[in-house]
Amino acid sequence: MNSILSDFNRPNYRPTVVAGEIYKDVSLSFIHPASGDLLLATDIEAVKNSIRNIVLTPRGTRPFFPEFGTRVSRLLFELASPITASQIKNEIITSVEKFEKRISKFQVRVDDDHEKNAYRITTTFQMAYGTDVEFIFLLTRNR
Repeated sequence: MNSILSDFNRPNYRPTVVAGEIYKDVSLSFIHPASGDLLLATDIEAVKNSIRNIVLTPRGTRPFFPEFGTRVSRLLFELASPITASQIKNEIITSVEKFEKRISKFQVRVDDDHEKNAYRITTTFQMAYGTDVEFIFLLTRNR
């Protein structure tokens, strides 16, 4: 496993879960509201954060890693049509399969949500140890 934030990078690390692998990452909310400690996202939540980061990062914006991310932000402001939804779907699938190696059987459904001026993204994937996961989020057309 090549995850930079993984505990597998520590010498003599042994996972304590039955699955044999656990993923850790910094939570997107960062700080615990009561204790002020840094929050960690583990396992499925860490992978969901990674997928969200891949999709929401515009390609070319990361110094020293310009190929990371997607071109979804450009597609959001195109006319809402099945063609645009298909392009968004293809962009997400291509990028996530390229950068997220902890999952398999990755599938995406893109639905136009006219009332919220957004696209509803439904992803399904399988973790390395066999758990099936569904992850839903919105891509909004806000400037």
